[in-house]
Amino acid sequence: MASEKEKGRIYLVSQSVAAEQDISFKYGKMFMKLAISILAVLGACAVVAAAWAGAVYHVGDSIDLKVTGYEEELDGIYRIGPDSMLVIPFIGPIRAAGLDVPTLRSQLTEKIWQYYVNRPYVVIKPLHTVTVLGEVNAPGKYSIEGGERLSGLIAMAGGTRSNARLNNARVTRGDTLFKQNLKNALENGDTMEDIGVMSGDVIYVPGSSWFSSFRNWAIVLSTVSTSFLLYDRATR
Repeated sequence: MASEKEKGRIYLVSQSVAAEQDISFKYGKMFMKLAISILAVLGACAVVAAAWAGAVYHVGDSIDLKVTGYEEELDGIYRIGPDSMLVIPFIGPIRAAGLDVPTLRSQLTEKIWQYYVNRPYVVIKPLHTVTVLGEVNAPGKYSIEGGERLSGLIAMAGGTRSNARLNNARVTRGDTLFKQNLKNALENGDTMEDIGVMSGDVIYVPGSSWFSSFRNWAIVLSTVSTSFLLYDRATR
């Protein structure tokens, strides 16, 4: 039979092994969470990059043009007109609608170099137009440079109203409708739901139907009350 001393040694060894296993388990869980978070971020970045790789200019989009050495002549923000043309002084019109970002940059740079033989340094920053509607504080059209996420556009529109249904946000892109759960993106950091936006996107944040009905009835009641008061004063 093992002596008391040997039993104590065996107990200490077993406790040490158990402690090491517990530490390994905790670190394993920590590294697993870290790996999942990194994969989520990389996946979201891939979604944004893929979206902007195929982004094209639309009527109403603009560019911010800067040409080194010819700032007074050419620098400025130029808008693509209803005829799909982008008109630059001295350079002439370019059919820009339908072109992607690299193609327009290449064509415009080539035209500028044809006019200015010393080949000045050309910087072209895209300003794409997106629309934010629904239960946001400042609905309307906004210009973006590229790579912005859905949550960023909601912030640009002044944030959401109290009755906004963030779990049912919608993005219309051409003939395609995306439904996104922005509640998860904003509250839980779920970047996969926070997609990148593209030129021409229409973002809509719906509201709670009962709130909208209540607000409509409140407006009606307020109007009726005001009319009654005016009538009462007029008949006295």
